[in-house]
Amino acid sequence: MVFLWFCNIFLLLDSLLCIARIPWTFLPLLLIGAAALKEFFIIRCLFHLYSIIVEHQSEIRHRELSQKLARQERRTEELKNRSDRDALTGLFSRQYLMEQMEAMLEKKQQFAELKK
Repeated sequence: MVFLWFCNIFLLLDSLLCIARIPWTFLPLLLIGAAALKEFFIIRCLFHLYSIIVEHQSEIRHRELSQKLARQERRTEELKNRSDRDALTGLFSRQYLMEQMEAMLEKKQQFAELKK
């Protein structure tokens, strides 16, 4: 927005200086300098616009990758659950039982209780 105000003021002053017929020898240098300054701000604005576009594209890609990662994590969990259960009966598999028993042994937890 500031850039647009700058351009409007520049065009207004440039027009006034061209119409004013000031017998000033440095007027062409002032106009050339002002035009160069305006070009600098235009280029700066374009670079800023380009960085905004790049950042937006990066955010879109990040969102897509996050969604893909979430889908893969759900699929991994689903496959893990399938491997832990018998397909026919739906009961936990022998491998799952062995993994659970190993984990309980490492934590020194009891997995059976003796009653007298």
